[in-house]
Amino acid sequence: MLERFGIESRDLRNLVVVAAIVAAMTTLQVDETVVVSLVVGLVVGLVSAVVFLVVTILINAVKPAY
Repeated sequence: MLERFGIESRDLRNLVVVAAIVAAMTTLQVDETVVVSLVVGLVVGLVSAVVFLVVTILINAVKPAY
């Protein structure tokens, strides 16, 4: 489905890497209980994944054809 928008397999790999790093760093930085830290990390990781997808789609839409 994401191929329609110009998302390739390397983009999906990069998406997972970015989301995992952001989620891990956020989880480690939150000063709450373990459950709250994990939930915050998961939510922030998902938001960063969505932002990564939107930016990648926009870049693919306006990049030069060469």
